[in-house]
Amino acid sequence: GPSFIPQVIPAFSLYWVDMIHDFYTYREDDDYLRQFLPGIETVLAWFEQRIDHTGMLGPLEWFNFADWTDGFMVGSPPGVDLGHSALVSLNYVYALDRASELFTYFALMEDNERLGNRALEFRNQAQRTRRAVYNLCMDFGKGMLADLPVDETEQHSLYKSGIHSQHTNIFGILTDAIPLDDQKDLMKSVLKDRTLIPTTIYFRFYLFEAMKKVGMEEEYTSMLDTWERMLENGLTTFQEGDYKDRSDCHAWSASPLYHFLTMVAGINSAEPGFRSVEIRPAMDDLEELEATMPHPDGVIEVSLKRKGKEGITGTISLPGDMKGEFHWNKETVYLTPGSQEIKLK
Repeated sequence: GPSFIPQVIPAFSLYWVDMIHDFYTYREDDDYLRQFLPGIETVLAWFEQRIDHTGMLGPLEWFNFADWTDGFMVGSPPGVDLGHSALVSLNYVYALDRASELFTYFALMEDNERLGNRALEFRNQAQRTRRAVYNLCMDFGKGMLADLPVDETEQHSLYKSGIHSQHTNIFGILTDAIPLDDQKDLMKSVLKDRTLIPTTIYFRFYLFEAMKKVGMEEEYTSMLDTWERMLENGLTTFQEGDYKDRSDCHAWSASPLYHFLTMVAGINSAEPGFRSVEIRPAMDDLEELEATMPHPDGVIEVSLKRKGKEGITGTISLPGDMKGEFHWNKETVYLTPGSQEIKLK
């Protein structure tokens, strides 16, 4: 927003890397993407220089915003100033993983050894930092990640008893810092444990992404009370957050526009450039569903009706020469370009 003081938010540079990866996932335009590779290297190098002997990020300059939640210091998570923020360290891992995928893609496309080496360096750095966060911050007594290294909390007078947030554990799941077999149980704890610093509606984008990753999409539609309240209050745009001081028109809480399509209708890009699609609806107690998703070649249309407990019928239409898969109750239907009937008992 407008500000008379300079606001530099390093963590948003990491989200910028993630956004370039989003573009790569949904749009086919290599020339456009190629120009951002030097910038990605610069951003990741800035953070790499701040990794200290622990393998986690040390003290960070500027304003390391994460969420306007009460448990953070003016939006910043514990450890950004004195060092060893588990959350920002995992934000860094998340961006490194995505950068590694982008650089691998261009290395193969252009037979470019330097880009291939960078991709490998990003992957190795991600692995080192991921391990460091798990080894230093895993609070086995509580069964989840703490926001600071467990043996360091005494040095931070503010955090004598240790501190835990939904945010850090969400990113523990999204980066696989938490072992795969433990992720679903952790996700359940994150949703249940009232002692955790909670996400506000902006950060719930990542909460829902983590639920999707562990296969808990069905619970999504029952978690929209904040947005339903906005409708009841007569709002026609999304408000900034579930806190008192707010803007009534803010893009960062608009995640339902995305998750209705990617979780409820379950329409997802199955390869770079959205060349193919995977459709895996999570309808919970919805009886029927109609969705239209824009695509560079036209639109993807999904119209579905439940039939008894297990069955589903409807039509799916794919644009251009797009192919894909439809998943329902452990069954797979292979999709071809154009319109097709879905009939599963």
